[in-house]
Amino acid sequence: MKKGGHVTTYHRALWARERDRLRQEILENLGWRFHRIWSTDWFYRRGEALQNLKLALKEAKAANPVSRQTQTSKTPDQDPVPPPTRRQPSLPIGPQIPAYKLASCATPRNIEPHQVKVDVMASITRHIVEVEGPIHADEVARRVTSLFGKSRTGSLISEASLRSLQYLRSPRGRRVVEQDFWMTPEEHQNPPFRDSIAAPPTLQRADMLSPIEIRAAAKIAVQENRNLSGQDMANAITRLLGFKRTGPELKSAILSALKA
Repeated sequence: MKKGGHVTTYHRALWARERDRLRQEILENLGWRFHRIWSTDWFYRRGEALQNLKLALKEAKAANPVSRQTQTSKTPDQDPVPPPTRRQPSLPIGPQIPAYKLASCATPRNIEPHQVKVDVMASITRHIVEVEGPIHADEVARRVTSLFGKSRTGSLISEASLRSLQYLRSPRGRRVVEQDFWMTPEEHQNPPFRDSIAAPPTLQRADMLSPIEIRAAAKIAVQENRNLSGQDMANAITRLLGFKRTGPELKSAILSALKA
């Protein structure tokens, strides 16, 4: 086998992972307990990461209580010596990831959504795109359904929503569509990405996640973690976007977006 280049790097990476695994096994056999924190969680969800760390420390302390006999005794006439103060090192804090925000606006009453004039419906979908873009056309229809107080997005609502979106594609409407995802020119130029952990279930589907938003999250993941690729990159983007796990569909969507 040829030595050098990516082959040597590959074997070096394999040995590094094996060395880390063996080190952990040895320490665990000596009674150590490991608590891992993903770097993206530490940068962007530090409060949650700290809570999990405190819980892990509390559980470890309960499992292995510290003996009080090791504390040094002092005579009554001795003043306690305060421990030297140490300045805590400052920790890097990345940009705060905003939570996904749902659009809300007034809608006409006593009329069915599909009966609303196209320019009036366009003003509603324009607001939805401005707040939630990039957003899939199907999700725009679902938002229209909710704003009109309906429980189901039927074909009539979907068609009315799509007609209004097409109305927005005119030069006056200034809306951009890319692979059925709608956004403003500003969002297309500087794509946002949001934490979808508290978003409706439909927004946590892989097909409702825009490729342009995936690529925006990937840039931050690379900045904070450097040499990420494959599964590690998919996991980092998953955490940044607030998804619970990197399932096959989400991983496929992420890798497909990064190849584009």
